[in-house]
Amino acid sequence: TGWEPQLTLSVDTIINRAVVMDLCEAFFSLNPPTRVKLCDESLSGTLGLLVSGQADLALGVAMEHSMTAGLHSEPLGLVSFIFAMAPHHPLAQAPEPLSDEVIRQYRAIAVADSIPHGDGITTGLLAGQDVFTVTGMPAKVDAQIRGMGLGFLPACLAQPYVETGRLVVKR
Repeated sequence: TGWEPQLTLSVDTIINRAVVMDLCEAFFSLNPPTRVKLCDESLSGTLGLLVSGQADLALGVAMEHSMTAGLHSEPLGLVSFIFAMAPHHPLAQAPEPLSDEVIRQYRAIAVADSIPHGDGITTGLLAGQDVFTVTGMPAKVDAQIRGMGLGFLPACLAQPYVETGRLVVKR
């Protein structure tokens, strides 16, 4: 019929789930004879699933064009990050800009790279800093809202919590 029997998508946890569901809903409205499987991945694990043949399409891959030969990529847009924490976090009232020495004293929330083998990506952490590692961006946002730590968040995901006062942005 010209349709694939199954389409497996590797979707980075930085991509808003509501947007992914909207896209899937629009696809299903075509009544395709195709099953869709979504795989939540993080960092290099998103591309890893595609490269290993376990996914047909990857969304939210941070890759250089020269990283993997034979793959075609299109930009989805730019993501800006903000440094945020709960309003009850000890650094929420600290004078700005926050220095690395001050930040290092507090736990960072980090997203684990979901790649099963090899070297994963680590970003935004300071040497010697305590780290709470979570499985994806939704868990990172939740942990930071709870005051369990601090770190960089995509502005698009954090903005609703900044606007309602559940997160504070610091320089």
